[in-house]
Amino acid sequence: MYFMIDNITIRTRFTNDEFIKFILVMGWNIKIDSEKVKFKYGNLFWVYYPNTGHLTISNSLHKFYNLEFNDLLHEAINHNDFSFSALLTVVHYLSEILERTPEELIISSRFEFGLNIYTDTFKPFDVISKYQSIVSTHSNEFFTVSPYHVENPRKLTP
Repeated sequence: MYFMIDNITIRTRFTNDEFIKFILVMGWNIKIDSEKVKFKYGNLFWVYYPNTGHLTISNSLHKFYNLEFNDLLHEAINHNDFSFSALLTVVHYLSEILERTPEELIISSRFEFGLNIYTDTFKPFDVISKYQSIVSTHSNEFFTVSPYHVENPRKLTP
């Protein structure tokens, strides 16, 4: 089983001067010539909004890690193991190049979190069928925060 995080969007504040310094350090030829400056780097989509001072980075951190840091792969794939330490490698790298603390990199959207399951000798559709059987015959509610229940104010007690 392999851990996976995909389609994440990270946002941080960035002034125009900081953005210009950043692109010069990275060696990119990018100009602030519109209200939305878009570019791609290492499987990540970068968008800078000069009027509001926001920089967003989106796509798969897992694929970015494999492309930039995985010495065996150097491919933008996400069907292998993506450990917590690999996630921290990406976060610290982004933190370093953006000159921000990890706490200043805000996750600003929903993202995909999941498991890539190694099926070994099992047929993939047998695994899916078994999963569907379990899901349809047993329910186990899980809440990180208990659901809010409102008592009926009109309900009379005997």
